Amino acid sequence: MDRIDAIWQKTEFDLDKYKERDFILTGINKVVVILDESLSEIQDILGSRYVKRLIVKVQKLADDLLIVSDTIEAWRECQRNWLYLENIFSSKDIRQQRSKDFQDFDNVNKAWNKIMRKVSNSKKVIKNCNEKQLREFIKYNEQMDRIQKNLDQFLEEKRTDFPRFYFISSDELLQLLAEQKVVSSVEKHLNKCFDNV
Repeated sequence: MDRIDAIWQKTEFDLDKYKERDFILTGINKVVVILDESLSEIQDILGSRYVKRLIVKVQKLADDLLIVSDTIEAWRECQRNWLYLENIFSSKDIRQQRSKDFQDFDNVNKAWNKIMRKVSNSKKVIKNCNEKQLREFIKYNEQMDRIQKNLDQFLEEKRTDFPRFYFISSDELLQLLAEQKVVSSVEKHLNKCFDNV
């Protein structure tokens, strides 16, 4: 128990700069491997017949690590969603066309950056993964899912207006719409739009 506890007192997140202004988590798999090993060992301890005098301490550590596990999973999803939408809303044209979605994303973006700045100052996993943080990530994921659905609906409208857009992926269509004023950016998608015509 003391060894597992000591591991989690020193385990830290790895962070990298993203676009010179933001932070993102990297090397998260290393933390997940340590987490899986610790949870497995705790299950072994809980299965021991000698655990009675330590049961409260063991159960608390097990509960804490399960919250860490859930938080990391929600955090990964949040980072994946944030990276995707951040790239989309970096385009001025998309921000103007989807101003409500951009405002919603901007709120999530500010919260994300605040969380990541806090983590960059104190990288300890156990301090940054708690029930409050888990609830926040779940809320942000729900908001970004809603934004993504709105974007999908927006793309469907564009495809209905111009059916040739069905021949390119959603990412390519967003890129095309974001860079519609730059002819060289639009040209690379024309072959797919008008293939076999």
